[in-house]
Amino acid sequence: MARTAGDTLDVFTMIDIFKYVIYGIAAAFFVYGILLMVEGFFTTGAIKDLYGDFKITTCGRCVSAWFIMLTYLFMLAWLGVTAFTSLPVYMYFNLWTICRNTTLVEGANLCLDLRQF
Repeated sequence: MARTAGDTLDVFTMIDIFKYVIYGIAAAFFVYGILLMVEGFFTTGAIKDLYGDFKITTCGRCVSAWFIMLTYLFMLAWLGVTAFTSLPVYMYFNLWTICRNTTLVEGANLCLDLRQF
């Protein structure tokens, strides 16, 4: 990818960028897991003795519903990240399998011919 005349972005730089993005997403999900643990503690019956029954159940239900919705959205986002990161592995495996059985096509030694697809 060339952004300007002398500035290029090679594949290894892109891989490093994606690596740090995935590290950031994993760290964010770790923090979110801790928030879910704290939310689970505050919506259980053990905390009712401290703050009373009514206040915890109404606020706890709202917070629990919010976290359930947010967890579902994060699960869909994580499935998207997993699918996006597994595509290069799948493509590499397919190309490796095709190129392992290299044949002569019209006198040229071709590893991949788009006419195969």
